[in-house]
Amino acid sequence: MVSELRGSTMANQASSSSSSLEFSIFSSPNVHPFLPIKLSETNYLLWKSQFIPLLKGYNLYDYVTDASSYPTQFLSDKDGVPGTQNPAYTSWYRKDQLLLSWILSSLTELVHAHVVGLASAYEVWTNLERTYCNQSGIRVIQLKQKLQQQRKESLSISEYLLKIKGIIDQPASIGKVVDEDLILLFLEVLALNTPHSSHPSPLALRQFLS
Repeated sequence: MVSELRGSTMANQASSSSSSLEFSIFSSPNVHPFLPIKLSETNYLLWKSQFIPLLKGYNLYDYVTDASSYPTQFLSDKDGVPGTQNPAYTSWYRKDQLLLSWILSSLTELVHAHVVGLASAYEVWTNLERTYCNQSGIRVIQLKQKLQQQRKESLSISEYLLKIKGIIDQPASIGKVVDEDLILLFLEVLALNTPHSSHPSPLALRQFLS
């Protein structure tokens, strides 16, 4: 009996905490401090990486990923005929429009022009993903090609390593973690263009790329 009462109390506290969190963010919907990066045509993955924790932290991730979670606008009577406004829809719509405003306010003017007329957070989010996610992947491919083309020529070993590292670091600017393929490509380019005796040790290389 005591354990049941304790469990009920904990559940009520969790529900109250969740409600307070929801009330706090939707009564004072200034999220700009959490979204310092505005989406441009070249930084989609970086922009998205700042948005995801905010969406998940406030249980809003489904709003941009799952259109099937939307409640119906009107309640149906016993014969299936739509009637009164669904209170669940009213609550969902308010949150959706606030979330939509957050997304739009985090776009540069050029990007914003691509989503004018879209009416929900889900529509805007999926449109941006279709438009810019592939571009980020293409950008990484271009960087790998650029890396393959680098030659030491008259540069010192230090200058050459810094030049290559500048290319290696660029995926981070579009929100993509430097992957294993890029590291291996770095080693191949280094082997082709510098004498073996000048190659950094594995530990020094790891520190250099970190």
